Amino acid sequence: AAVVAAQSSWTELRIANLKTGERFLLYRAQHPETNPFSFSWTGDSKRLLISTAGKTGPTFLIWDSERPQLPTDVVDVAGFNADQAFWAEDGRTLYAATEGSLHAVDLSAGVAVRIGPAASDMIVSGGFVYGVAYGKDETRLVRRALNDESFESLAVLTGGSYRPVRESGKGVVFVSETEEKLIVLKPANGGRPPDIYETRGAAAKRSADGRRLLYWNDFELHIYDIENNSDELVTRVGTPIVAAAWYPAGNAVLYADRTSVRAVEARDGGERAMTPLAEFTELSDFGLNRTGEDAFFLGTIGQKSGLWEMKLR
Repeated sequence: AAVVAAQSSWTELRIANLKTGERFLLYRAQHPETNPFSFSWTGDSKRLLISTAGKTGPTFLIWDSERPQLPTDVVDVAGFNADQAFWAEDGRTLYAATEGSLHAVDLSAGVAVRIGPAASDMIVSGGFVYGVAYGKDETRLVRRALNDESFESLAVLTGGSYRPVRESGKGVVFVSETEEKLIVLKPANGGRPPDIYETRGAAAKRSADGRRLLYWNDFELHIYDIENNSDELVTRVGTPIVAAAWYPAGNAVLYADRTSVRAVEARDGGERAMTPLAEFTELSDFGLNRTGEDAFFLGTIGQKSGLWEMKLR
C-alpha cells in the first residue's frame, strides 16, 4: 500500500507491505504541500509509478520492490522531464511523453525510444495510442496506430477533463469526473473505428477478467458487460458514493458513501442480496487485496483516523 500522511508541519509518503509490516519512507517535506499524489501499480504489484504536480511541472518516480529503499526518478531513466507517464498493459514498459512526443522507456536498459506524437491523457491498448485532444473550441477523443505519425478523431466530447481507466481488459475506457461521463471504446471488426458506448459515470473499475465494468456516479452503481453490451443498475442510494470495488472473484461488489461500506451481489438480473460491512465517522476511500481476504479503509472512527483493516473471510 502507498500512503500519504499530512500533518501541520510535514508531509510523508510511505510504502507499506501489509503482509510483513515492512515500511519504506520515500518522501518527506518540512511543510505541507497542496499538490496531490497519484499512484499506478503494475499488474504484478512489484512496481509503483508515483506522480505529483509541482510548480515547474509534474514529477514521476518509480518504486521497485526489488530496490525498495530508493525510488527512481523517471528523468534519470528517460533522459527528459516528462509531462505524462504511464505503464504499458504488460507492466514492463513505461510510456513517457514530452514536448508533443511519446516514448517507450526500457527501465532495465535506461533507454527511451520515440514512437510518434503525443496527445493528452493517453493510454496504449491493442496496438493503438488513445488520448484526448483539448482544443480552444472543442475536445476530441483521438487514436493512432502505435507507429503512426498522426491521430484520427473518434468523437467530439463535451467540456471538462477526461482520463483513461488504466486497467487491462476488453475495449478502452475514459471517464470525466467533472462531466460525470463514461465512454467505452469497443473493438470493431475489419479495421473500422471502435464502437462507442457513452453513459453517465464519474469513475469505473474493471472486473478481473476485463469483461465487465463497474461504474458509478453520485447516486447510482452500475455493471456494464462490454462483450454483451448490457448495462444493469446494481443499486440506487440516497447519499453520494465515494468509492467502489470488485470482489476479486467477480461475484460481488463493494461500495462506500462517506460513513458506511456495503457489499452487494454482482450476478446478472433478479434481486441482489446486500450486506452492511462497516460504519465510519468519516470514510474517504477503500480497497481490497488480490485474494479478497482483506479490505483496507482510509477513514475515521470516533477520534481515531488512519488505515483500517477488515477480514472478509
